[in-house]
Amino acid sequence: MEMYLTTTDNVIRARGTLLLAEVLGRLASKPLGSAIIHSLIGFFTDRLADWRALRGALVGCLALLRRKSDVGVVSSTDAKAVAEVYLKTLQVQSLGQHDRKLCFQLLECVLQCYPNEVASLELY
Repeated sequence: MEMYLTTTDNVIRARGTLLLAEVLGRLASKPLGSAIIHSLIGFFTDRLADWRALRGALVGCLALLRRKSDVGVVSSTDAKAVAEVYLKTLQVQSLGQHDRKLCFQLLECVLQCYPNEVASLELY
């Protein structure tokens, strides 16, 4: 999927990111290693700043953050990075309704699953 995730064509990149995120959502019960989860959450966290691929990034982050501990979860360090990027880069009020809902779900998931990491954030 490399070409579809890194192309300069905004439409193709957004669709590729969303496809990867949807596949991860469907694989929620399949075990993944910590290195794979770290790599994927890093990819989706970076895409939170790419407003054209934002929906895929939100869906991907949600899919990874909602995983249960018996199949592999996002580390607390990576969850803190997601929260930090979310709070510093996203302008939720400027998004469409569905994307705002995804933003709310992502924030809710981080607050419920990783409250200590969010509490330790130092925001300006």
